[in-house]
Amino acid sequence: MRYIICLGIFISNMILNGLIMMLMAKILNYDGADFGMIPIEILMPSGIAILGSFIIFLLINPFRKLNIITSIYIYNGVYFFSLLNMGLNVSAKDKSGINNDLYLLISLILSFLIILIAANLITKQDKQSEI
Repeated sequence: MRYIICLGIFISNMILNGLIMMLMAKILNYDGADFGMIPIEILMPSGIAILGSFIIFLLINPFRKLNIITSIYIYNGVYFFSLLNMGLNVSAKDKSGINNDLYLLISLILSFLIILIAANLITKQDKQSEI
């Protein structure tokens, strides 16, 4: 059951990353040409991060029972390193003057904080209901 929960958290983090990026594009009034390849830039590293962090979770969990919060840290660490591996450069701008990599990093941090706060609230609620 814990594996399914962690996999669900990984997938929800990927979806939340995409939604935050689309929301930032809407707020900043950028058209589709400026953010055209962003879904691919989110889905490829997210897919790699889901696969990598799930493998790490499967390898570590039998020896040391990982909680949900630790799995969130593992996913975001693997996602950040997959972004770095794919050429994340927050100081570079493309032809239109937009820094897509900076927005990717901002969406990573925002989705990490939202998922982390939600997981903390859920685990605290579960602990209070057990008492």
